[in-house]
Amino acid sequence: MFNLELAGKIWGFFAPRIPFLIVVSWVLPKNWKKIKTAFTEKVYHQLWLVILFNFAVGLLLGLLLPPQMVPKQVEHFHSLGPFFSFLSLCLVAPILEECLFRGLIFDNFEKSNLLPYLLSFFGFTFIHLSWFAFTLPWIEVLKYSLFYMLASFYLIYIYRLSGWNLAFPIAVHFLTNLAAFIIIFTRYKIS
Repeated sequence: MFNLELAGKIWGFFAPRIPFLIVVSWVLPKNWKKIKTAFTEKVYHQLWLVILFNFAVGLLLGLLLPPQMVPKQVEHFHSLGPFFSFLSLCLVAPILEECLFRGLIFDNFEKSNLLPYLLSFFGFTFIHLSWFAFTLPWIEVLKYSLFYMLASFYLIYIYRLSGWNLAFPIAVHFLTNLAAFIIIFTRYKIS
């Protein structure tokens, strides 16, 4: 039996991401050989330990400190349900956003130039602020802006530190969003 509501959810989930999917289909194949080395080269083992430690600390703080998430985001992910939220937050977003804001930008500009760093930094920050920039008081927007600016800076730093290997910012982004996913579905109850 065809479920029209489920089909609408699936279309609503994928349709806005079509431009990003095009970027991914262009960036990932170009970087695939280097991405695979992240899992085979011993030189990267310490970087993986740092990334996993950061995830553990972030998750622990997120579970122990008072809730800090934007209600609009929490409601959105609860409305999608755990499956589509995990798919969106933990799989699609990290790959799409890192291919766009790290892979595409840094592949097409001179890395010694300041421009790709600024495009990556502000692009990532602004796309995340679009969730709530016009619905929250300015002091709240400033608080979340600082979080996304730090996250953007960290993702660029990890990308550069790894020798421009996309596997690492994707992994950091995945783990950060995984922590958010766990927090959303364990700390926030929507009635």
